[in-house]
Amino acid sequence: MKRVASLKRIILKQPYGPLLQKYHQILYAFILNSFWHLINLKNRLLLPFRFKTNEKYWFLIVKTLKAIIRRIANPKSLIPYKFQLRIIKKFKNHAILVKILTLNQYSKLTFKTVYEIAANKSPQLSLLSTFHQPSVKAGAAVFYDAAGNKQISIEAEVALPSCYVAKINNAKILPHTSFVIMNQQLLYDYKNQIQHCDALSKHEDMLVGAELLKHVYFKKYPTAKNTIKYGISLLEDFQFNYYHWLLETLPKLVLLDDIPGISSYPLLVPDKLPEQFYEALNIINADKREIIKLQANELYGVKDLIYLSNLSLSNEARHRLAKPDDYCISPIAINFIREKCHELFSLQTPSKLIYLERSAHYRALNNETEIKAAAISMGFEAVDCRHLNFKEQINLFSQAKFIIGPTGASFTNLIFTQNPAKALILYPGTIYENFEIFNSIAKPIGLKLSFIKGSPNHPDNVHSNYTINPKLFETLLMEEIVNNS
Repeated sequence: MKRVASLKRIILKQPYGPLLQKYHQILYAFILNSFWHLINLKNRLLLPFRFKTNEKYWFLIVKTLKAIIRRIANPKSLIPYKFQLRIIKKFKNHAILVKILTLNQYSKLTFKTVYEIAANKSPQLSLLSTFHQPSVKAGAAVFYDAAGNKQISIEAEVALPSCYVAKINNAKILPHTSFVIMNQQLLYDYKNQIQHCDALSKHEDMLVGAELLKHVYFKKYPTAKNTIKYGISLLEDFQFNYYHWLLETLPKLVLLDDIPGISSYPLLVPDKLPEQFYEALNIINADKREIIKLQANELYGVKDLIYLSNLSLSNEARHRLAKPDDYCISPIAINFIREKCHELFSLQTPSKLIYLERSAHYRALNNETEIKAAAISMGFEAVDCRHLNFKEQINLFSQAKFIIGPTGASFTNLIFTQNPAKALILYPGTIYENFEIFNSIAKPIGLKLSFIKGSPNHPDNVHSNYTINPKLFETLLMEEIVNNS
């Protein structure tokens, strides 16, 4: 345990004297807990320091210790919530972290689901409507491994969430997150949402989420600088991503059908989203409700807030094997968006061969130049959806006969395809791969979809860059073209 001794020296070198003596046992226990966690995580003995495999964990431990020491020396110092949440997710010894990070008394808000509050018959919250979605079949995704072997993922029955529309009086909301503050409670819709509450850290008074993620702490009880009389929340945690905006946020509008007394309520959305996002909203917003863009990081008070639940399941499993019910897009959501958008065009017989480019620096295809060239040589047209407005994307995909490319949010547009279209998506091939992100789109619309797994740079990182075997790609693509002709 050479690293433990090294970390102990880091502690003792800090010039905080009595304070370090007082908390020495806590800090030392944290070190031991951290390393036992790493051993369990890797299921093997720790590698020497020079190996890069554990470098990021070592860095996190050192950074955590220094932050804790600063916190002990100056209890008024702030540790960014986003970093604290990373600590809590990485390490299991929550009690130690809570004891250190919450040395002072702060305003504490408790996580509660909207359903919990409704069941307790709170005068501030009422359910305007509820309905139950039927379960769906998930899985059975067709994919080829790096050696070219064809496999099919396990099929399973998945229960979609029950949906509701709630009215919350005197609520507080923060753009870029769906959490709602009501009294001393932080309301949310579904369990996994707590794991993705980084957006709360953007509020200037946020301190720490702790105690097994049951509470959050603020320097003082959060007060709103701006007040809105009434509105419908279309705020979500990942809505800056095209996939989440189009398939999770916008379909919530289907829940407003037949809700009396709210026809004049505006839609509350974040500002500074890509222009295509607002274009999509204007198309889906058939009732032409007013749209109010809320400024990022500002807390808003809403006298009468309409809160819409999620129709789909969305849980990114970054550190465990994916399950069929981690991602499952509701067929109701898909059909709602699909029908609204198809109304804009006179649909034609699909004929185009499309290769979707990806420009992101994460989950990037290392040899995309080679793969793209092979696709173009077989008659595919390379397209970057970033340069298309929303209507152009709908029109393009509705005419596509075959779509291929590295995985990315552009494949969200598969919902606009028509039979007999098909798609082939290139995936990193990491341990934690989840095909249901796109497979759950393909099933309800009858799209034939398959995947090719590559060789990832980091097999244990779900967002790892990767390489696709070019010969395997050309062989499989040729087979698909021949079978599709």
